[in-house]
Amino acid sequence: MPTLPKHLKQAFPLLLLYFATAIILVQWNNPPQVALAAVLIPPCVWLSYMDLQKFEIPDGATVLIVLFALGYLWVSARGSIALHMVTGVALTALLWIVGAVYYFRTGEEGLGIGDAKLFGAGGILMGPWKLPELFLLASLGGITAYFLARMTRKNIEAGLPFGPFIAYSIYILSFLDPLFL
Repeated sequence: MPTLPKHLKQAFPLLLLYFATAIILVQWNNPPQVALAAVLIPPCVWLSYMDLQKFEIPDGATVLIVLFALGYLWVSARGSIALHMVTGVALTALLWIVGAVYYFRTGEEGLGIGDAKLFGAGGILMGPWKLPELFLLASLGGITAYFLARMTRKNIEAGLPFGPFIAYSIYILSFLDPLFL
């Protein structure tokens, strides 16, 4: 019986997670959101897999999320594209500066430019209203993973990639209305 290549075996749980989430959440949404959810799965899984393997978020995956976000906004909220773009660019710049300052002060990378760009892509998709949820959900995912890794005695000296948590948060929040604002 043929077996899957190693990289597909490792990415399979990510695919299952995204598809299970889509099946659960799709029933509450409109067709443009369902289409958005479908096209977000490949770049989110790709960047999550690459970040877990190499601590690198592919620019191509982030660009795809931005393009899909702009397409979605063009169909559903054409008048707010400029606000969403400003939100994404400002968020990327702010997080890049924060990450650079942290790196220069400590000599360690805490928040990489890939993470900043991915948050910016999320900002373009969601606009300013969902940023609190994006930061909260991604952070809770990262904190939970950290404690689970510590409890299972896994060596996390090299760090814990944050991209998968940002990507999954973008994906989940693409279905939901703002909770806090």
